[in-house]
Amino acid sequence: MIVPISLAQRARWAVGHRTPNDWALEHLWGRSERFITGTTGRQVGKSEEAADLIHTAMNAAPRPNDNKPETPPDVGLLAANYTKAEIVVSRYIEMLTKVYGADSFHANMNDHVLTIVDDAAGRPGAKLTWMSAEEILNVIGNTFTFLLVDEAQMVPDVIWDKIRPTLDVRDARCAIFGTPDVTINQTWFQGKWQAGQDPLDTQNHSFTIASWEAPWMSWESILEAKKGMSDREFRRLYGGEWVEDGYDRDDGVPFAEYLT
Repeated sequence: MIVPISLAQRARWAVGHRTPNDWALEHLWGRSERFITGTTGRQVGKSEEAADLIHTAMNAAPRPNDNKPETPPDVGLLAANYTKAEIVVSRYIEMLTKVYGADSFHANMNDHVLTIVDDAAGRPGAKLTWMSAEEILNVIGNTFTFLLVDEAQMVPDVIWDKIRPTLDVRDARCAIFGTPDVTINQTWFQGKWQAGQDPLDTQNHSFTIASWEAPWMSWESILEAKKGMSDREFRRLYGGEWVEDGYDRDDGVPFAEYLT
């Protein structure tokens, strides 16, 4: 459901001199659904929006069904590996440092945790934990208020199944981004996207944004890339499109055969 963007959010953008992407205003910031799933082409500004979502979550008041409303926000970022996660984390740290100063937070890069210490930058004690999908035990034991999943196509079902219960104690919202590749042992991402296409599903919203719908790449660059790619890979990587033809890869082997 489309909802008005809060004055507090607009104030944060004004302080940071930031204007969100048009696609984010439509599909992220003006939505009330608990789960928002986006398939994206490359270079659409996803990392910048992800960092902003984290900043908002670190400032957020408790949700109505939060069973620990007295506890500061507990935000999670899950990516394929730590290197991928730190692309978004570095954007967030850059923004905090530029706008609020390096003393507004404490980051332990070895433990993959950032904590807010200045109430101008967020709720004091608000914590960000970034996690790797390569470590199954890493995602267990949290009670998140918000979870961001980046490069979701590289997060297997077993990891999603482990992290999903961490969202319920505090009624956490979840934003899920990825390129629509269908991979072995990975069905949850497409399932969430499909759920968001159901107009009767009030908990899920999903969208697709292609590379040519954002201002970061020229048409010339996109068309040049298309010359050296298969149609299926171009539609995935640049169009953010699910390619439903019964095959997983360009070698023509049916997806089912990868499972045997």
